[in-house]
Amino acid sequence: MLLSVGKLPLSNESQYLCEVKADGYRGLCQFGDGAVELRTKTGANCNAWFPEIRRALLDVSGGPHVIDGEIVVQRPDGSSDFNALHARAMRRKWLKGDPPVVFAAFDVLVLGGRNVMGLGLLERKELLRGLLTPSLPSVLYVDYVEGAVSALFAWAKIKDLEGVVAKRLGSTYSPGTRSPHWLKLKHATTLGFKRAPHRPTEDF
Repeated sequence: MLLSVGKLPLSNESQYLCEVKADGYRGLCQFGDGAVELRTKTGANCNAWFPEIRRALLDVSGGPHVIDGEIVVQRPDGSSDFNALHARAMRRKWLKGDPPVVFAAFDVLVLGGRNVMGLGLLERKELLRGLLTPSLPSVLYVDYVEGAVSALFAWAKIKDLEGVVAKRLGSTYSPGTRSPHWLKLKHATTLGFKRAPHRPTEDF
């Protein structure tokens, strides 16, 4: 499910939840009962690229579970370092001294073999929170605020972050679509998210 471009002000802002937008590689992860498969948005298997994520999910019971999120390298202040992530991914393997990555999970599609994409977004977020509790190394639950899109957007600008994502509270998950219910709101210029000059087309 892809993001559409939005702009402020939003009508009925109270009908959205809002998340800080990470800058990394979009990924889907299927896991449970000792099996983990991490894939990029276009389907490339990246288990070997980011083995710390695979290790973190190996011991999760039940399944299969499928979660959606962003693979990122986090700076100490929590912002994303896309260039560091890109450099790791281009090698297609982990090397000693590489900056660690995390899977910033923001949605759940399948829980214990049950397709939950038809549930409302808030219900899916709470199911995801439960799945990732207690917290796991290298996996981050992406929290949110309800309403307050403009306020979080202003805070992200102060912190020199890329922007925010606003999602309709009751929206279902529609794979393969660019949804008008999920909106990316990006600042015109940022200092903290300088991108590598060439992105590999297989990953985006």
